[in-house]
Amino acid sequence: MIFVLYAILYGAVIMDLYTYKVKNWLIIIGLFYAFSYHYIRNGYDGIIRTAVGIFITFFILYSCYLFHVIGAGDVKLFCIVGGLLSLQDTIICIALSFFIGSFFCIIYYVQILAKYFPKNHNRIQKKMRRASFKAFLENVKRKEKGSKIHFTISIFFSVLLHMEGLI
Repeated sequence: MIFVLYAILYGAVIMDLYTYKVKNWLIIIGLFYAFSYHYIRNGYDGIIRTAVGIFITFFILYSCYLFHVIGAGDVKLFCIVGGLLSLQDTIICIALSFFIGSFFCIIYYVQILAKYFPKNHNRIQKKMRRASFKAFLENVKRKEKGSKIHFTISIFFSVLLHMEGLI
């Protein structure tokens, strides 16, 4: 079971890196696998358990989606995780993915600062800072591909680290 989950998450990472989207056919495959896996192991109780895991995960992350913290593909990907893993493991993976994602944000902002600010730090003025930050915000508003963080990487590593017992 865990190998298939890793394969689906890895496929989502590759898809996100190249197209900035997680295609619905991958999500459907993951959900079909979650339902069929638990049905084979536990019968109809497995289907109910999978549906409950998916819905609880969806309701936890829907508010994050509404505030544009994560994308719809990330929510759907976590629904697959919620359908396959226990609720406790899913919540740990969600928290861990936000923790890992915060490090990616720090790296991203350092790159933005290095790009917009000159190397000569003794001549930086407030005007330049505002102009640089304003340009950055305009990039985010236009949703340019360079202004997004690939949260699927954080999801993949959180599941990998937690399920392998490293965290």
